[in-house]
Amino acid sequence: MNNVTLSGNSVTYLSGCGNTFVLMKTEKELTDDILKLTMLIQSKFPELMKYITEMPVTIPDAADPEINTETLKGYYDSLDAVLKKYTVNHGTTTK
Repeated sequence: MNNVTLSGNSVTYLSGCGNTFVLMKTEKELTDDILKLTMLIQSKFPELMKYITEMPVTIPDAADPEINTETLKGYYDSLDAVLKKYTVNHGTTTK
């Protein structure tokens, strides 16, 4: 995995087969996605907010935790999983 800086944003790319590269989202894009998903949960499923604040990924166990695209992606995936599980179990949709 390599990091490249484009216009002040850190972009991570993965080398694939041959010369193929997959660009991952920037920290800003991930932060924006996390904010949108959190706002959706807060407005449509406020009962889930108590679980979000208790998620281990939101409570760093290090004094000075490193925040990067990998940790942001992990947090986004955790939020998304909580929301998907809830909507499946309760027969609701996010729309």
